[in-house]
Amino acid sequence: HRDLHSFPTRRSSDLFYLVKMHARVGGEIVGTLPNSESLQKAVEHHHESFDGTGYPGELQGEQIPLWARIIAIADAYANMTSERSFASAKSSGQALAELERLSGIRYDGMLVRVLLRQLKTERASSSFGS
Repeated sequence: HRDLHSFPTRRSSDLFYLVKMHARVGGEIVGTLPNSESLQKAVEHHHESFDGTGYPGELQGEQIPLWARIIAIADAYANMTSERSFASAKSSGQALAELERLSGIRYDGMLVRVLLRQLKTERASSSFGS
């Protein structure tokens, strides 16, 4: 999504508007489920940035629902480690380094540290059993 911010043309601003709509539309779809208020907010706000520069509400820090902050990290990791038409897949280590680099800016730093610690624990326990 970062690359879309830098496109200077009118057409690209229209495209970015459409890209931004997916979070709101996704939230509305989830909102049709009974008792889904928390999940709806999580989906709607998963593109907020920890520093307040995200969308749709420019929320920052803990104003962003916890589940939205978690989804943001999982979504970014999955996107970075998947082959895309516009970008090659990064290794797990590269993706984690990028999450760490954007910790406190784009992503909740505490949650990034929890993910890193969990992955290190899982790797250590799986290599110990080998």
